[in-house]
Amino acid sequence: MSRKVLGIVGLNLLLSLKFISQNNALILNGGFVVMNGGTAGAPTYIVINQNSTQGITRTAGHIHSENQYNFVEWVTGTNTGSYVIPFGVGGTATDYIPLGFNKTNAANITLTVSTYSTNSANTPMPGSSTSNGTGVSAVSSIPQSANAID
Repeated sequence: MSRKVLGIVGLNLLLSLKFISQNNALILNGGFVVMNGGTAGAPTYIVINQNSTQGITRTAGHIHSENQYNFVEWVTGTNTGSYVIPFGVGGTATDYIPLGFNKTNAANITLTVSTYSTNSANTPMPGSSTSNGTGVSAVSSIPQSANAID
């Protein structure tokens, strides 16, 4: 499977976006990052290669992945703490849906996540682990999956 990693050239930017080194790999100060084009054979990634919980900071704006093959990958290393990925839908500031996780184990991990919106019945559901290449079972195989995503 080939893999695309987005850099500043490969992003569709709706507003200003700044990349700062040291403590922050990505700063969103009103910009919306729109990921597009990931497929099962060639998923798209934004890689945050900064193990600090401040690797992504946000004052406004968000990351729009909205495809099961558009991933945000955060290399957390052995650090622990509260990490937040500022997901959202489209270029609408009110559609901000942050994903937060508290890493309490100092294991060396890389978190890879993706989002996409669905209708009220939560369809379409993601494909099976063989079709999406993630190794994660299809959501439709989870009991009561119509409510599991909400």
